[in-house]
Amino acid sequence: MEKKQMIKSAIVKVTALLMALTVMGCTGRTESYKYNVKNIEHCGFFYISGTTYYKDRVEFKIHSRYELKEMTFSTPDDPNATVGIDDFTLILYSSDPSKITSLDVFGTWYELSFRYLNSKEYACIWRTAATDIGWTKYEGNLENYYTDAEKAQQEEAEKRAEELWQQALKEDEEVFALLQGKWVSDDGDYFEIYDDASRHSVRHYVNDTQYTEEIICQFSKLDQENKYRMSYTISEWSSDVFAYDIEYDGGDSFLYQEKEFVRAGEETE
Repeated sequence: MEKKQMIKSAIVKVTALLMALTVMGCTGRTESYKYNVKNIEHCGFFYISGTTYYKDRVEFKIHSRYELKEMTFSTPDDPNATVGIDDFTLILYSSDPSKITSLDVFGTWYELSFRYLNSKEYACIWRTAATDIGWTKYEGNLENYYTDAEKAQQEEAEKRAEELWQQALKEDEEVFALLQGKWVSDDGDYFEIYDDASRHSVRHYVNDTQYTEEIICQFSKLDQENKYRMSYTISEWSSDVFAYDIEYDGGDSFLYQEKEFVRAGEETE
């Protein structure tokens, strides 16, 4: 009796397996992953709860605060993949869906990137845009998202960026020391360059453009001999950068757009 029960149980299991294989064969489904998002660091307004691979496509089950049709999608794994959207299911059609393990999502003010979607836990990073400061730094599971080689490249890039920044600060101090003070043209235009609260600022009235408020200014040398640049922004939160390029040989005057500005009086405190 026990032997018959075992045989019956085995038949049931085999039948269930055959039925599952039949369903997969009919639908073309090859692999499926369901993620426990509680264990995954993800963006609050967009995440993926499941990925299913088929012979001709990959389907992602999306949970989003915004409609998918408002976004742009791509994958670095197959630049030729085409996008389809069915409510909150994203579909990527591909000649080789199995190689698609990454997804990039672009909105008007946010970007998200997913990797390792063919595993139990993916890694996601994202950034958002702010009107005054531009794109924020990426946040999310940076440690797992990037490869060791990418981390090494980033470390080297950050080191180089710091070196260039220190070089720019040194150059800024050197050029500021040359130009600090008030410079006036024959027609009354002027530049007033001074140090304010440990930062370099400039007031000026040039060619009918006037800034009498304190604005942040940075000075640099140009490649041409005796050429310098005054780059400035209206506020520390502004992303708009303006510049004046001048020609100065170290004397008591400089040229801006062929107009001469002469050093006048004592330096502004």
